[in-house]
Amino acid sequence: MTPSGSLPAGLESGLAQREIPILNGLRAIAVLLVVFYHAGLPVPGGFGVLIFFTLSGFLITWLLLAEFRKTGAISLRKFYMRRSLRIFPAFYAYWLILLAVLLVFHRRIVVGQFLASFFYANDYYQAILGDPNTGLSHTWSLAVEEQFYLIWAPAAVILLRRRWMFPALVYSIPILWMHRFLLVLFNVRQGYIYEAFDTRAGDLLVG
Repeated sequence: MTPSGSLPAGLESGLAQREIPILNGLRAIAVLLVVFYHAGLPVPGGFGVLIFFTLSGFLITWLLLAEFRKTGAISLRKFYMRRSLRIFPAFYAYWLILLAVLLVFHRRIVVGQFLASFFYANDYYQAILGDPNTGLSHTWSLAVEEQFYLIWAPAAVILLRRRWMFPALVYSIPILWMHRFLLVLFNVRQGYIYEAFDTRAGDLLVG
């Protein structure tokens, strides 16, 4: 089955492009905001994270839609293989180097955080237990990304086949925002609201 003609004309033409150059500029802005914030400059680092998540949601969905437009199907095996080759080598090299450096110089090793980050669950580790402020603290955002990939790709396959993607987003995004609002209303710890996947999924789905 081919999805040709099942998408709006503007989206069809956009999916035919190999890349969207302007997104590289937006991604650079997001990264610089985070870097400058951690360097102590008075910039909204959290806004940079928000931009990055929204861009990630857009780019992943754009790739899935482009494949569906071209072939009428989405190969989850190839999708996860591409994601793994793009992220795993650099991340696990960093993880091993950091562990080796800490062992050699007899520095503190937060075992729970090391294990959580290894399995891309550091978002919930820090959301629940707090950020121990180590070289792995920033990996919470990678965990959010990986969890999104794990859930959204198979969900997109089902939604595209049934043409439910737009209605699903219309309902799910407000529900996730309401969930986040209720957590704020009931004074759930700010660290959880900022780092947990269930409070960040809406940002990715907006993309």
